[in-house]
Amino acid sequence: MTQLSDPQVKTAADSVLAFAHFLEENLGIPIALCSIDGEHQKNPADQLPALMTCHDLSRAAESAERRGYALFSCDERHTAVAIKVPGVLSTQILAIGVVPTKQTSMLERLVTVTMKLASHQSHLQKKSDELNSCLEQITYDMEEQTWLRTLADQMRLCDVRITVESLAKEVLTSMKGLICAESVALFQSRGVPDEQSMTWIGPQYVNEPSWRRWLWSNASVESCPRARIANGGRVEPHFRASGVNSIIAVPLMVSNRLRGWLVAVNRMETEAGISLHYQCGQREFGTVEASLMSAAATMIGTHSHNVDLLQQQESLVLGVIQSMSSAIDARDPYTRGHSDRVGWYARLIAEKLELPRQQRERIYICGLLHDIGKIGVPDDVLLKPGKLTDEEFDLIKQHPQIGYDIVRNLQQFQDLLPGILHHHESLDGAGYPHGLVGESIPLQARILAVADAFDAMSSSRPYRQGMSEQKAISILRERSGIQWDAAIVRAFLQIPEGLRQGHAEVSTEFRTGTNLLNQERITPDTVNADVEALLSEL
Repeated sequence: MTQLSDPQVKTAADSVLAFAHFLEENLGIPIALCSIDGEHQKNPADQLPALMTCHDLSRAAESAERRGYALFSCDERHTAVAIKVPGVLSTQILAIGVVPTKQTSMLERLVTVTMKLASHQSHLQKKSDELNSCLEQITYDMEEQTWLRTLADQMRLCDVRITVESLAKEVLTSMKGLICAESVALFQSRGVPDEQSMTWIGPQYVNEPSWRRWLWSNASVESCPRARIANGGRVEPHFRASGVNSIIAVPLMVSNRLRGWLVAVNRMETEAGISLHYQCGQREFGTVEASLMSAAATMIGTHSHNVDLLQQQESLVLGVIQSMSSAIDARDPYTRGHSDRVGWYARLIAEKLELPRQQRERIYICGLLHDIGKIGVPDDVLLKPGKLTDEEFDLIKQHPQIGYDIVRNLQQFQDLLPGILHHHESLDGAGYPHGLVGESIPLQARILAVADAFDAMSSSRPYRQGMSEQKAISILRERSGIQWDAAIVRAFLQIPEGLRQGHAEVSTEFRTGTNLLNQERITPDTVNADVEALLSEL
């Protein structure tokens, strides 16, 4: 005999009682319920109606087994009705009543119609339950799809500066509620650079070494492990002793290598209004949660892989740019390292201006490239040991346009073009190449102008000695609002003094007074310290 679990017994009992109430309403008589075993012995849930005997019940059971109902006379004025309760598998249950009539034909028609109506209503109720179940599942599926779309938005694959750990915090927080877990976590393999090894949302229960032993007990970095689910008795004893009742762990794979694990702990009861149908209990993890977590792990793993690739590409591009700027600076021993220092100062200024991190990094690259146009300036002009003539200075003034023309065809550097072209513009319109005025000069160029001017003034040249930092700062203050943007000068002056020193490279030969270009001794008489001439260069 099939044994029903407690929830099934309650559901079956409710169904039988509902059927009895339905008969009472439609037949207009009291109904008693009796169960009949194999030997037709009655086990009444209610007292038998008056006028009925156990013999009558046995006869009714035989007839109801064949036809679904039975009618038999009790006396000259009453007819007994026995109807088999549908949907009960373990035993036969009869709904029994006594009708004060002898018109059995009319009564039989009434019973038949009532049974059909009951069958139709039962069918409608079943379909209604199925529809509600489908609606609940659709609601959950919509929530799942919404979460997956949100997860895809959170990936922000183009931003290589978002770490796996930062992304995981966002993903785990939303996933925790969706799969009704008490805790969720990301464990990363040892040795992953620039990442925390473990990120928890919720209680941790046991220490990190215990978790790692369990997660990596049957998995190596080179293997392709599967998701692991442990519920109830399958959870390791020392985990259960710490309050862990259910666990699900899915691998985080990057380029077919195990990068880590996503873990969920202790499935909670579903929220009111959502009753999902699982093969397992309500407090156990199953395939639904495993599928969602696998999707999250795949997306995080893909993001991690793309971050690695983009960082490698960015490192390569930055290395090429640094090599190019170093090659330009190396043409003149006195300007070696100038572009890198300008980029350094520009990034510090951008930080003080609270520009977004991405803009700060881009302006550093712009600083590296700002003088790339000097590749088109002849050596006899660029490396001239004395003061430039007007014609020679006109050649120098062409380098922003030359640099712009070199870079404009490189799609990745389109945002750097304003800084390259306009870093020699002046707020009062006296700059070059276009004589822009005030805020018509791009912000990028205004920042580079201050950084470039400070390094140029504090660095030595063949025909003049570099100014002291105090003198260069004094000139920046004096020309603030005239030649350079006052807000940017203030931002530059907020940079700690220690970060403004140690970047200007002055050759040992120059400090000893030897001109590297013509091997002549430089004396104070041969140094052009004319500030106006210097400012015209800037």
